[in-house]
Amino acid sequence: MLDDRTADRTDVDPASLRMWSQKNNRWAWNAYLGGQASDPPPLAAPGRYVDLAGAAPAWVGVGTSDLFHDENLAYVERLRRAGVPCELQAVPGAYHGFDLIERKASVSLAYQESQLAALEQALGAEPLEQQR
Repeated sequence: MLDDRTADRTDVDPASLRMWSQKNNRWAWNAYLGGQASDPPPLAAPGRYVDLAGAAPAWVGVGTSDLFHDENLAYVERLRRAGVPCELQAVPGAYHGFDLIERKASVSLAYQESQLAALEQALGAEPLEQQR
């Protein structure tokens, strides 16, 4: 959830989504923003933030069948244009939360490994397999 405007898109086919819909998204943004849902503070909705220069390096993971796919790709592109190191993990056919629902699937395990590797690198930590 990077851009509250995704909840208002009219080009999304709800039948193509699993686990997270535009209705869920509207509810979540309203719950998060409260009375500011129509005019969110800039830092509350990163997709609306104008200048991303100086933002922290990012790892962004999203499935191609996730409601957030397009907003995540747009955000990654904006980060990169601002000179922010950003790794994108776009998983073909994956839906929102696939890695939590299908934890043991090879695609989920690879996705989780990518997350951990990015976190280890960001923290300067020794990779887990070397700690054993």
